[in-house]
Amino acid sequence: AVALADTIDLDIENCCFTLLLQVLEKVEPQHESWPSVKEALRLCATQRKHVIENKLKLTLPEGKFVLQKVLNGGLPPDTLASNAFIQELQRASLFCRWVAATLLKDTAWPSLVQLKEKPDVSVLTYFWNIVEDLVVESWIQQLMPLGSRHMSLHFDGIRVDHDVVKPDVQAFCRSCTSAIQEDTGFTVHIRPKERHSFHALLKQITNDKPVECPEVLRETGNCILAALHHLGFQDQASSMASMTDGPEHVFFRRRQQRRYTHVAEKLKLQIFPRVPPADLTSGQKVLLHLATDGNPHCVAMETLPGQEVCVTDVTVSYTFSLQHLSSMLSDATDRKYIILFYVNQKPDKFDNDAEDEEYRLLLETLAGGNENDYSGGADEEEGDVFVRDLIDDGFDGEQQQEDGDDESITHVGDELLALMKKEVTTFLRGPAEHIAKQGCQACPFCPFRQWPKGRVSRLVDHVRKYHSERKQFVASGTKQLKLVISLHDFDQTAGHPRANYLSRSAAMLRRTVNPPLQSNITDIDRYIRLVFTERGPEFWNASAVKQLTLRRVRNLYYSRGFAQIVFQEMLLCNAKVYAMHGRLVARFPADSASLLPRHPNHWWPLIEDVFKAHKVCDLAKQLLDETMRHQEFQVISLDATLRCCLPVLGQAHPRARKEDKEQAVFTGDNALTRVLACRGRTNAVLALQAVSSDDSAAIARCLADALPSQALGQIQFMSVDNPSFKCLQEVKVICPNLQVMALDPVHLAMTVEYASSRRRTGLSKALRQILRKLTAHSSNLKPTTWGAIYTGQTCASLTREEERLRVQIEDRSVRPREAQSVLDNLEPDVPFFLRADWIRALAALTSVYRTEVDRVAPGPSRKVFQLLHSAAAAGRSEWYFNNLRMRHLLEPSRLSLLPIGTTSNEALHHEINNWFRETQKIHKATLCLKLSIMHLAKLLSHNTALYRPATRQMSECEILSRCSCRVLWTLPEWKAWCQELGVEAGLVGKADLSLQTARAEQKCLVQQRTLKRPAALSSRGSQRRTPHTLERQDSLRRAGKRTKQHAPA
Repeated sequence: AVALADTIDLDIENCCFTLLLQVLEKVEPQHESWPSVKEALRLCATQRKHVIENKLKLTLPEGKFVLQKVLNGGLPPDTLASNAFIQELQRASLFCRWVAATLLKDTAWPSLVQLKEKPDVSVLTYFWNIVEDLVVESWIQQLMPLGSRHMSLHFDGIRVDHDVVKPDVQAFCRSCTSAIQEDTGFTVHIRPKERHSFHALLKQITNDKPVECPEVLRETGNCILAALHHLGFQDQASSMASMTDGPEHVFFRRRQQRRYTHVAEKLKLQIFPRVPPADLTSGQKVLLHLATDGNPHCVAMETLPGQEVCVTDVTVSYTFSLQHLSSMLSDATDRKYIILFYVNQKPDKFDNDAEDEEYRLLLETLAGGNENDYSGGADEEEGDVFVRDLIDDGFDGEQQQEDGDDESITHVGDELLALMKKEVTTFLRGPAEHIAKQGCQACPFCPFRQWPKGRVSRLVDHVRKYHSERKQFVASGTKQLKLVISLHDFDQTAGHPRANYLSRSAAMLRRTVNPPLQSNITDIDRYIRLVFTERGPEFWNASAVKQLTLRRVRNLYYSRGFAQIVFQEMLLCNAKVYAMHGRLVARFPADSASLLPRHPNHWWPLIEDVFKAHKVCDLAKQLLDETMRHQEFQVISLDATLRCCLPVLGQAHPRARKEDKEQAVFTGDNALTRVLACRGRTNAVLALQAVSSDDSAAIARCLADALPSQALGQIQFMSVDNPSFKCLQEVKVICPNLQVMALDPVHLAMTVEYASSRRRTGLSKALRQILRKLTAHSSNLKPTTWGAIYTGQTCASLTREEERLRVQIEDRSVRPREAQSVLDNLEPDVPFFLRADWIRALAALTSVYRTEVDRVAPGPSRKVFQLLHSAAAAGRSEWYFNNLRMRHLLEPSRLSLLPIGTTSNEALHHEINNWFRETQKIHKATLCLKLSIMHLAKLLSHNTALYRPATRQMSECEILSRCSCRVLWTLPEWKAWCQELGVEAGLVGKADLSLQTARAEQKCLVQQRTLKRPAALSSRGSQRRTPHTLERQDSLRRAGKRTKQHAPA
């Protein structure tokens, strides 16, 4: 009933005895005991309540259980073992089981003998269940044509929509009874099953009278003190109610509830909690704790002479019998949450009773209702939710008092609740004539709730009951509350505080929910959906969501315009979710901007759906094809960076010890330790992929996966920072036209600058001038000037002169004047002709900067002169000279945009590392998606700037802003893409997200790995607060908000 509040449960009354008696009458047993059996069954079928109350002396729930148990062969309680009617029913049970076994001997009985330990007990149930199924099937046939939106079977009952049985439920039940009797020949009595809370059962007692109660005790939250007042503790209750200081008062004012332990300690009372059932004796005074309608409430109960009890609920007193009280405690829907608090009199202990220490925990229970919390209008339906979790933020009154002056703590949620309370109170305080004149037959605080004209009393009752403090003044559900919070955030940030949040949020819902909902619906959450549109987030009618062309990612819906916006913003924000969220907040209307999700966990599935769409993939392919048509792949450079892979969860640092890597979740090829960048002849980013390592096999595999075969066949020249014969052979397998692999010359200068904290010095500037000669071009020279292309196999050994010069690098023995002369006459734009000239220049450099070359470079942990000495080796020099051979094999017209070595890769790495600088945790799937978005942005801006140049020179950001606003989907294409989702259970199907599935699997693997931590190590450090990270302490329940956890992307 809680989940299906708009349905009604129809039940066949006393189904077992009613049907069993009729089927036996049709069988007509010819046995002498049949008349007595028939009489016993007749009494149970037609006079069950009389039998239970007068013959068994039990409450109705207890009696029902005993009768069913005995009929099915069970033993009665010891107190009823000698009861005459029970003994008669036992004989009837034996007779009925004998008849059932006889009639089913050729069908069910053989199977029961094999499967059941006591087949004679089960056979009776199978016997009358056959008839029950026949009756229920006939009943269903009567209900099917009525078109109930919900129908479910509940044993001997059926739950259907309220609309089906209106306007007269009893007449509907009688019609069903007549139809069943006509169809099957069996007579049953169908009635709506009634479920009442204890408080509702209490209201049904006719022996009531009004009682006096001080006004201060009738305030919300003082129900415990009001109950103590009626139990004879008037002075103590009034004194605590009039308190204006102390932690108990602070707690009460903040929560509008009191704890039993606070009351007991403050009033010096002994309170002993117990749970029903409990023996009550005359003169006992009890605080009866109820959980009615989700609002904990306390009433006074006192036992009177003559087996009677008096229950007082603030201003009304009820007197009835102890037996009736026991029946109410058994029948109440909230019976599991009822607690008896005995005042100054400890009750006796039962066998198997809980310990006192366990009972004392119940003193922490909260209560805070009053008589107005349950007195709705006569025409309003009684709420079916009888229990609700209390929100305990972990701060008691003393802590709250201490935090009152703490600047790092804000209670803004309480301020919002106070504004909504004022809005409701102002409406209710208005005179009835004023309300009628305003035409308020429609609730001003609900989007669609209305009544026929002239029913102002129903409107007032609705506002008083449903727009109450326990519902946070929002009756429509959590989605309207989200709008209220969004409006309040807008007012706060704009610096213009306003009010009327309930009516403003209701007006916004009426404006966007089309077609409007029915006027008799209060809780609208299940009928509306949050949709992200190009106008901003809006709530739409669920039926409209089914009919219109929207994409669904998990439980988020978005339109074509919003997909275009996400596409553009993610490209401009370098695939950073928080940056995109800020731009969207600035783009959309501020009054609904808070409806946008903020956590990356909600955004990445939607982003994946957009960027893995066919149109976006086709765009990326078109851009790559365009680069191939312009011979972009003729020259490529490869380099890897590992910094952006350090936050990846579940894997060790790439340079960690072998033992640490083996203990990680992802090891070997499953770990993504580097991002490999491939740049083309004119600096186009041709590939950007996360790889497990940067060895030759991984490079070849990455190129094969990332580039099409036509592009691989176009590659002729390649620059890397660590060439080798093995690497050349591995790559040539997939790049058959590869001619030259060269060593990046600038990398040596970068490594040398590590020794000076990456600052340029005289040494590094002079070295860069020397290295420029390795990439210079002369129209008078040919590629054969420097001999055959070096492949890493064999090369000419150093001559005696070259060996002498190389030794001078190590001992820095070149005369300073001669060395300075070499550097002064270097001519950086003229290529080296001989290998000896290259080595002589390095020897001169070490002589001139003999102090600086003695420093240690932190990366390779070698001194600078040692690095230069290695660079002058025969093989290393030939790899450097491959740059000259490569540049003279290319057409001179293509050299102007050709990057030097892997410098363009290093620049890209610096840019990527800046994008990932704020990322502390990330999953592998998210990293791959971010890299694909960055790759697309780089490729889009490069092709637009180079192949379609504008009249005015524009920056990369401006070009990307202009070209990313292109229309990706035409309306027919968008509709076709949305139709691919299909329909699931009447709703739009969810998009298939492979990366999201992989992310969930990776997250599960990481969470399953337990990490050993020192026992004394604190799991969480103290958080340093700033004005942007104030702690929220208030009573506002932010629509299911959970404990904050900063989950990784």
